[in-house]
Amino acid sequence: MRTSVGELNGPDWESLCQKVLRLMYVNDGYHEVPARYGGDLGIEGYTQTGIVFQCYCPEGNPTDKELYEHQRDKVTRDIAKLKKNRHKIYEMIGSSTIRQWHFLTPAYSSRHLLSHCATKALKIKNIGCHTIDSNFSICIKVEEDYTAQISEIVNHTGFSISASLDPVDATAIESWNDANSEHASTIRSKLEKAVPGHPRMELLVYNNISQYLTGQRELERIRSQFPDHYESIVRLKRQQDVLLEMNSVTTSLPPGDLLKETLDDYKNDLNRLLAGSADIPTVGLLANEAIADWLIRCPLDF
Repeated sequence: MRTSVGELNGPDWESLCQKVLRLMYVNDGYHEVPARYGGDLGIEGYTQTGIVFQCYCPEGNPTDKELYEHQRDKVTRDIAKLKKNRHKIYEMIGSSTIRQWHFLTPAYSSRHLLSHCATKALKIKNIGCHTIDSNFSICIKVEEDYTAQISEIVNHTGFSISASLDPVDATAIESWNDANSEHASTIRSKLEKAVPGHPRMELLVYNNISQYLTGQRELERIRSQFPDHYESIVRLKRQQDVLLEMNSVTTSLPPGDLLKETLDDYKNDLNRLLAGSADIPTVGLLANEAIADWLIRCPLDF
């Protein structure tokens, strides 16, 4: 399933979750529960404050209906294990009752999952057992609940920012074109100088607008989920603005060569800046967005 750090399978998601939980609950005595030790108790970690955790990431890219069904069935199976193993889990936790069960999954798309979890939580509470807190609840936790922790992990581990490479749809591009006809004309006039006589000029213009909008969407996601990275990218881009305005006036390179050199140099700068914390397609997407933006705003001029 796609996440902010790329396409993850179940083990990858669990590995990320374990890192997140260690950061999130560093002061609450978080412990991982390896399935290979003592069997599968239906949880993958716990705190000494009575919170237990289960991670789940479905394979592939399921539809909304399939995602709900997979998540519903996973909750059903593992809550049954929690009920069965509540005394063993209570012994592990120590002095605290089991008060919350957190279901960690990249995202969910159905309110029915909330209802299902509420129904299961009520059944657990109705057991009337000293190991279960009277206010026991099931909480669905998604990737966005751990933005700060994932950002820190990206900074210090092998995980990397991975963009969704799905382009914006044609309707969005047409709407932008209609609302920004002067910008589209600016892109066209500069590309005509960079690649004069190109037989598919309209497609080049269209692709540049698409890359700009797709890159803007990715920058907004990075701003929300990886604010430190976003600030670094923005600072680098502002520095390049000044340099490009000077180079555009003083360079002896033909426009096409200047365009290619600018793209290559900015990719290299981004790679050095991000130091492996963004994958190659994401760096390429951000570089293409910058080129289109510079064509629109004129730091890159011919």
